[in-house]
Amino acid sequence: LELLTHKKVVYDQAVSDDQKVDSIIRTVSDLSGIPMSTMLSANRHSKVVIARQVAIYLIKENTHLSLGRIGEVISNGRPKNHATIIYSVKAVLDDYWTAKKTKTETERYALAEQSKDLLTANFQI
Repeated sequence: LELLTHKKVVYDQAVSDDQKVDSIIRTVSDLSGIPMSTMLSANRHSKVVIARQVAIYLIKENTHLSLGRIGEVISNGRPKNHATIIYSVKAVLDDYWTAKKTKTETERYALAEQSKDLLTANFQI
C-alpha cells in the first residue's frame, strides 16, 4: 500500500500543471459534449457555462495555478477575471452542498463528479 501511494505521488509530481489542465479540459469537454473551442470561448449558453465552471473548479483544485493564470488558460479570447474564477468555483461547491443536503444532483454536480471519477481512474490528476 505504501509503495502504491509513493508511485501516485511521484506520478503527480511528474505531471506538469499544463498537462493536468489539458487533461481536465479534454475530459470535461468529452463528458459534456461541448467542443473544447466552444468551452473556451465567450459563449454564455448555460450548458457551456456549466462545463466551463466545472473545468475551472477542477483546475483550481488540482493544480497550483493562480486565479489569474486559470483565467488565461480557460479562455481563447479575453482572459477571465479572477472574480469569475472564484464565482465558478463557488458555483460548483454550492452544488456539492445542495446535493449533500437535499440528496439531489444538479447538472453541474453530476458533470463534476463524472469528470473527477474519470480523471482519477486514468491517473490524470
